[in-house]
Parts: sequence; structure tokens; C-alpha cells
Amino acid sequence: MADHPVSETPADPADTVLPVAVETERGTTKEYPTAAELSDLVEFIGADGDSWITFGPLPPVDARFAQTYRSGAGAYEVETREGADSEITATVLAEGDEVMRVFWDRIRAWAEDPARLPAEPPVPAEPGPEARAAAEATARAHVAAGFMGFPAVVRAVAQESSREGVSGYHARLIVRPLWERRLAEQAGWPERTDSDRLTEVFGELSAAGVVARENFTCCRSCGLAEIGAEADDRTRGFVFYHYQDTEAAAAGSGLYLAYGGFDGSEETTAAVGREVADALRGAGFQVSWDGSPSTRILVDPLEWRRRLPA
Repeated sequence: MADHPVSETPADPADTVLPVAVETERGTTKEYPTAAELSDLVEFIGADGDSWITFGPLPPVDARFAQTYRSGAGAYEVETREGADSEITATVLAEGDEVMRVFWDRIRAWAEDPARLPAEPPVPAEPGPEARAAAEATARAHVAAGFMGFPAVVRAVAQESSREGVSGYHARLIVRPLWERRLAEQAGWPERTDSDRLTEVFGELSAAGVVARENFTCCRSCGLAEIGAEADDRTRGFVFYHYQDTEAAAAGSGLYLAYGGFDGSEETTAAVGREVADALRGAGFQVSWDGSPSTRILVDPLEWRRRLPA
């Protein structure tokens, strides 16, 4: 134990190495995480693939654990147990830092040298002004897009800004007011928005044998490479827009759609393009397209108002 980094006292308390092994829903195990790493794992819970974490002490002690589960942006369900002869203690908490306090108490209680650990869970360092501004811009883009739930936006902001030192804790503080502001705006939206109508059109195209995907992959190249995996023997073509298209639409620049036929022919591609354009026009959208299979379809104007996931 003496040679392990757990015995060192870091300059930044958030870099304190913890004598625990953490298992995640993704099937990964992290031994001796830092306090900052554990905090990030807690803050991301509720995003897709990150519904829970569980951990126990190192060296292991049978039936001693702490864990938490969260569905979407709901409350954290926290459970701890002190061994085979102990009952499970359960509580419900609202925020990640509250969960960290419960976890921290258990980690200190389990530690061979609890005095080495700070009395309270360390708060990650505040990001600098430029890093914070960049993280806020990222958060605004994801919130405006409307496809991610709250924990997923927090995770995306932290991961996309990790090199600039933005933690999951600070990502949550950045996202929260933007999220609440968007929810307030939604209250004044019409019952059926342009984004709702667009989703309906994509649903109709899917039912008609065209693979239709919204916010599909990060870019056009990745979308074209991956859309084939969405096909089956009933589908003849595809249409999609990717995340960069979503960002542009949310910024008021209209929405570009990629489309094509799975047989690779220009004839099928053009036929799918006509089907997509006709479906959009039938739903009341203005469509710009010259009929060429090499030209993307543009939906403009488009008032992007996609409601945030519950």
C-alpha cells in the first residue's frame, strides 16, 4: 500500500486517489480512481449507458458497497452496505454533489488511513473564463438541438471540454440555467412545432420503406458509412440529417438532408429524393432541391423548436 499513489497527497485535492474499485453500467471497472473521476461518473448518471455505478473498498471486503442508480434527469437512488451482517441503507438525493457526500463518508470509513482523505469531497477546480465560455457555447448548442436529456448534455459538455478543465460538476452548473430557460420557453410554444412536423414526416417515410433518421451521427461521411446498418429487406433507400445539420438548423440556417438508395444507383437515389421532397412539401415545408441525385435537399425556412426530453 505504501508504494501505491493512494498514499500520496496531491496538490489539488480533487486528484486524491481513492482506495475503491468502481464498476459502471458499461461494464468497465476503475480501480483507485481520483475524487474528480468518481465525481464525473456520478454527474453523468442518467445518460444513455450510464444509469448506475457501484463500488467497494480496496482491499475488497465482502458485501461492503455503495451504489447509485438514476433514470434520466430523475433523482439519484443511493444504497450503501457495511458488510454481510448489515442492512442496506437507502436514500434518494437530488444532485450529484449530495451523492458524493454520502459516498465520501463511506470511503473515509473504509479507508485504512482516513486522515489522508479530505474531510469533505473535494470540489473540482473552477474552469477559467475562456474554458467556461466555450463550455457554455457547447451546452447552448446541445440544449437548442433538443435531442439529449439533461445528464447526457452534462456528460457531453464535460467530455468535449475536458482538456480545458471543465468537470462534470461544473458542466452541471453550466447546463442547469440553460436547461431551465429552455423549459420556460417551451411553455409558450405552439402545441405542434416545425420540429414535431419534421419528426412526423420522418416517421411516415420510415413506414413507407425509407430509413429516416434524425440527428444521425456526427457528420455526413459517418452517416453515409453507417446508414446501411439501419436497413433491412423492406427498405429501398434512406434520408438523414446529422448533428452538424441539427446545429445549423437550430441556429436558423435551414436543414440539409442527405438521401440515397441502397442499390447505389443514381435512379434510385433521385427517386428517393423525390419521395422525401414530396413528403416534406405535403407537410407544408418549403423545399429547395434541383432534382439532382448529387444535391442535398434543403428545408428552409424552418423554425427549430424541438422539446427537451423529459
